[in-house]
Amino acid sequence: MSEITVQQVTNTITATTSSPGAGSLPSGGSANQILVKTSGTDFASAFQAFDMGLASAGTLAVARGGTGVTSIPMVAVITAADAAAARTVLGLGTASTAATGAFAAAAHTHPDAYTGQIEAAADKTYTIDPGAVSARTITGFHIKSASGTCTVNLKVGTNVVKTASVSSSSGDQTSLANTSVSVDDAITLVVSSNSSAVDVIFSVEYTA
Repeated sequence: MSEITVQQVTNTITATTSSPGAGSLPSGGSANQILVKTSGTDFASAFQAFDMGLASAGTLAVARGGTGVTSIPMVAVITAADAAAARTVLGLGTASTAATGAFAAAAHTHPDAYTGQIEAAADKTYTIDPGAVSARTITGFHIKSASGTCTVNLKVGTNVVKTASVSSSSGDQTSLANTSVSVDDAITLVVSSNSSAVDVIFSVEYTA
């Protein structure tokens, strides 16, 4: 009997010829069968016939490298012709092939703004948002009038974000303070020292 031994560790292949020992070699078997060594070294009795047809149909035992069941979940993915076919089996859409940069990170913000116009300003409080629905950060404040002047305090709750001297030449405001807005905080414009200010336009920019 010839025996071929493959050693993966040493990358060697050894071929030897040995006697089967007492008794006779296993008999029987048919096409698509091999002899599987199950234990020991007695070649006369320690081999058994194994039907290779079970590798493609029926049940292949776990002990023989199979799953022990007739079907397994996701087998259609494993046997799919290509990646596109596998995605079809999984019911995946075009997002499955999009680059990661095409999606927003789990933690991200969106820019937005409150905008408006006061046609004829008066010394009073104008409410922009009576209660923020989510936390946000004020990032910009623009305000000017078509004519006339007034003073405007942009506030978050009772905290002043910016005191602006409004005129037809005012606009973007700098050096903002107290820009953090918590849930339910009110955002207001408090007008004072009004002197015939009309068409006062404003924009309060934020990220949330």
